[in-house]
Amino acid sequence: MYKNLPSKSKTLTKLIDKAILPAIVLTFSKIISLIIVNQKFRLNWQVGTSGIIYTSKSDFVLANTYSSLFMYFSIMAGLLLLLIKAVRWHSTHIDPKVSARLHFRKLDFLVTESLDLYLNTVIWLGYSWLATALMLIQSYYNLILPWVSYIALFVSITATIFVLLDIEREFGGNAFDKVCKRESISFLDLGRILKSG
Repeated sequence: MYKNLPSKSKTLTKLIDKAILPAIVLTFSKIISLIIVNQKFRLNWQVGTSGIIYTSKSDFVLANTYSSLFMYFSIMAGLLLLLIKAVRWHSTHIDPKVSARLHFRKLDFLVTESLDLYLNTVIWLGYSWLATALMLIQSYYNLILPWVSYIALFVSITATIFVLLDIEREFGGNAFDKVCKRESISFLDLGRILKSG
């Protein structure tokens, strides 16, 4: 599918392809959670030409709060799966015993290559920060209860730290330490240091 494209176009096309599934998951999780919240709390609402209309602002805030929380947790579930794959089933640092067990059980598809893993992680992390920003804005305008946006902010920061730690583990902190300890370095030296790892 991507054979005739330049490498930058291939990466961009893969990025767009991989962004579709999370967008669908988020859309459906928001819709399903709105239905559940409306039924559970017996909120007064109706479907109008401009969307769902609530009879009171408090009903809207309640529905928006819990549906946003559910949507955010679906983002975190996707990101958590990717972090587990990064730690346990990443092709560059999978434990040989785990690899053998996966192969024996015909679960080789769980082992992930770096490009796919990091593309998916960037997408899910991007959705996490986008949702966090939207919830903070909604919290500022009193369209959502503030505690939800604070939870989202804390969890997004924590997830970002875990992703950065995995990237450091993947590419090795040693190369960065070697570069920092030297006073002057050329690009050729940097290339040799990164290759030697």
